[in-house]
Amino acid sequence: MSRCHQSLSLQTITQNKYYKLMRLDNLTGYLLLVLPILWVIVILANTVLEMVIFIPLFAICGLIARSAGCIINDMVDAEFDKQVSRTKNRPLASGAVTKLEATYALMFLALLGMIPLFVLSYASIVLCLIAGVMTVIYPFLKRYTSYAQVFLGFVFNLGVIVAYLTVSTKASFNPLLIYIASVLWTIAYDTIYSLQDKDDDTKIGLKSMGIKYEEKIHSILYQLYSSFIVLILLVGVSTNMSTLFYVLLGCAAFGLYSTVDTLQVSDPEDCRKKFKHHVYYGCAILLAFMFGKTYL
Repeated sequence: MSRCHQSLSLQTITQNKYYKLMRLDNLTGYLLLVLPILWVIVILANTVLEMVIFIPLFAICGLIARSAGCIINDMVDAEFDKQVSRTKNRPLASGAVTKLEATYALMFLALLGMIPLFVLSYASIVLCLIAGVMTVIYPFLKRYTSYAQVFLGFVFNLGVIVAYLTVSTKASFNPLLIYIASVLWTIAYDTIYSLQDKDDDTKIGLKSMGIKYEEKIHSILYQLYSSFIVLILLVGVSTNMSTLFYVLLGCAAFGLYSTVDTLQVSDPEDCRKKFKHHVYYGCAILLAFMFGKTYL
């Protein structure tokens, strides 16, 4: 195939309405979902071979789960999305995709998501079902409470526990520490994310931590990030990580604190950039766990 044809095919895919419906044109959310899962896999894996097996498995599962979650969110929020400048061009809000088409896409993803269940434990399957129910509940919360970000933190990171139950049969506090840390991390970056739409959300009556705590946002973020770093540090200490772990964790911590220091609450573009930067910090922590392990 010629370079021209390859470019045309790629352009056709990226412009496809289902591609955009599943948010495959913006993988920031997917990466933020899967990174904590990779952290716990790296911690629990006894060999490089185990990482080679489990990392692709959960990377694919995470992509399916995130895509399905985006469709559910957009189906519930379509009428609100039309009134928000950042989201008005989403496929469902703009009418490019009908709710029936979105339902078919969701059913397809649900079928795909059932395939990995055959390699999961019973407890993991139950947890996946609970996560599915919580994913449906989540979009409704911002109509009634300012703490949808807290709820998202708990549901968005359930993959950490699923990975733990799949990779290891040994009792350990480290996966729980990573789960709690990831919840705090998610609350922080999703609060920054919510700041992008605070003016439009206020007009249409939606709630968020970004709106409720706009004046105290920097202080709250400092507390969330500090607690997050302490928990990750505890995991490193309990697993006898090498010096390189602490160096890389320090780099991530510096980035997170710099995010708070320079965050411009009333600038949607700055909030968008600061939200996306969390991928870099998450990758730094992943590298910290990978290169901090003694067998590497």
